[in-house]
Amino acid sequence: MSYFRNMRWEPYVKNQTYLFNLEFAYPPGGPMAIEVRLSNTVYNRALIIALNMNASTLIQTPVVIYPYLFDQSGSLMLYFRAYRNQFESTLQVRVYEKESKNYLIHDQLLSVGSNKPTAEVNAVGVISYRHETIALQGFQSLIVEPYFYAMHFRYWTLKSQHAWKKLTNIHVTFTILSTHPAFILIDPTSQMNKKIGLHFTAEMDVFKSRLREPLYVDLQTLIPSSLVQEGYVETESLFFPINSFASLKTIEFKMDLVVAAIHQYTLTYFFTYETLKPLLGPCYQARYCVGVA
Repeated sequence: MSYFRNMRWEPYVKNQTYLFNLEFAYPPGGPMAIEVRLSNTVYNRALIIALNMNASTLIQTPVVIYPYLFDQSGSLMLYFRAYRNQFESTLQVRVYEKESKNYLIHDQLLSVGSNKPTAEVNAVGVISYRHETIALQGFQSLIVEPYFYAMHFRYWTLKSQHAWKKLTNIHVTFTILSTHPAFILIDPTSQMNKKIGLHFTAEMDVFKSRLREPLYVDLQTLIPSSLVQEGYVETESLFFPINSFASLKTIEFKMDLVVAAIHQYTLTYFFTYETLKPLLGPCYQARYCVGVA
């Protein structure tokens, strides 16, 4: 049994100083020497910290690994040793380098993740490794809606399936891949590839897509805008102008996500939004509209 307890190691960034907390449950019996050493392809059990401790019930101290100790191999071994006359407690743990991975999302891609795990020693000195997986929901290449009037932004969710590390930041760029004049007031400084502000917000243990900033719509024409206009009202949907079903029943979109968690994932997602039938009349908040059978 190891007396080293309650420690966690996330992946390191090679050009940054790495810090973790050492915890040792001190057994009775007198002074103790504690060492932490590092090995990789460059160093063989290089001494990182050495402590000479007097009797205490618990030792807690930060341990620093400086950038010059990292190599190109993508991982390192840490060796922990506490010893005195007729007593020794040891622990070995592998720590991995943080990854940046790129994915092109498709219908069969249900999750992203890394094979470089975090490491953890629990309260009784047992070590375990945990891989990070982020589940993707709603990222279909074709989204079909029965009626043509507006697209909502609540299709997509992300969920970290790691036991103790959740998503920390999600940056989103959402693009309309169309030059249709219906979108002239969306991101008006751009002539094409119009951008809409989207983000993911935490709800319980998942992150769900939402508009970052409101859109606006003319109640008479259903022409959308990303800026406040006279006669426009705020909305959480991208409306499509009346009588434009024939030219907008199929629209291409792109979403780029940078997801920061234990590792970093860059996700590229293309999808087609298709509507099957037009509506008669303006349909803001489902008022005064009739579906075509």
